[in-house]
Amino acid sequence: MARTARIERKASEIRGLIEEQGLKYILVNNQIFDLYKQAKYIDEANEQVLTFDARMFSVYIGMKFLDQIDFWGYRTEVADFIGCSDRRLRDRIPALESIRMPMNNKFSRSNGTCELTGSPISVELIRKRNEVGFERNRKVKLDRWFCPWDCNRKIVKTEGGKEIKPYDFFAVTIYDFDLYTKGILNDEEFVLYLYLVKSYNSNDPDKKGIAQTVSKIAENLNVKNSDVIQKRLEKLVNLRVTDVFCEEGEDFPILQTTKPKNHNHKLLTRNEPSLHYYPIYNDLTINKINSKDVDEEENNIPDTDSNKTDTHFKGDSDLHKTDTDFYNSDSGSDNSDADFLF
Repeated sequence: MARTARIERKASEIRGLIEEQGLKYILVNNQIFDLYKQAKYIDEANEQVLTFDARMFSVYIGMKFLDQIDFWGYRTEVADFIGCSDRRLRDRIPALESIRMPMNNKFSRSNGTCELTGSPISVELIRKRNEVGFERNRKVKLDRWFCPWDCNRKIVKTEGGKEIKPYDFFAVTIYDFDLYTKGILNDEEFVLYLYLVKSYNSNDPDKKGIAQTVSKIAENLNVKNSDVIQKRLEKLVNLRVTDVFCEEGEDFPILQTTKPKNHNHKLLTRNEPSLHYYPIYNDLTINKINSKDVDEEENNIPDTDSNKTDTHFKGDSDLHKTDTDFYNSDSGSDNSDADFLF
């Protein structure tokens, strides 16, 4: 009897499932950048040294989206969704299963409750479980990947009492991940972009982001040559994209920069200047998602007008230039004590 070919979903179908289930962003523990900076992870249990590089980082982000929609499937489907080869995914899954990171809580998927553990527990980045699913009314063997390592949490007082809420995390939207899966950003550029998202305080009323030098960013990402980071930053600053929040014919910047007030002074004294990096695409997209969800919940109808994005932004986004432009007037700058930290 001929073997029945299995049904494999395309990346676009899986991306559609994420939209249908209403998953617009995930929360990622800030400590993932500590792991990325050290690059090497010592797996004492198996007596081996593992590498956590940009490709591993991107795979983990993709896996976390699939975990949140309870995706059962084949490894080849996961690879297609993430935008990598099956071999690349196959080679990296064992490392992701072996790397363990600390967190301070346990989450029960069965009843949706979270319990603080008091002291940190060590949890693997991903975990695989074999499942039995159905295709064409026949049973098939599938894989289900979990991402047990999650955000740290704490008890917060609210009007209704006390709640356990996450802290020290950054949000990655599905539209951010599209930048990677569509090939707009490569692995290293995507990780740099997420680093700037992580570094940004969404409660900052000035919407500037922390001031950082290129050398400091390179150090935090374990990149020896800061010129490499400079080129990647230039691409992010100049890049404009389109998505569902843009009207027809419009595009959207993903990163904006502004100069601290002491920018020219740093240059005149031959010190490396810093810039404020504002991940405007991530920040405004999350705001649009949240405001749209609130509007639809209140009115129980789609709010078509909220599906728009303000395309009139601050204009200081062309600051990565050669030394010939460094001594221009800095009259539009803002004061920042944070610049002296780097």
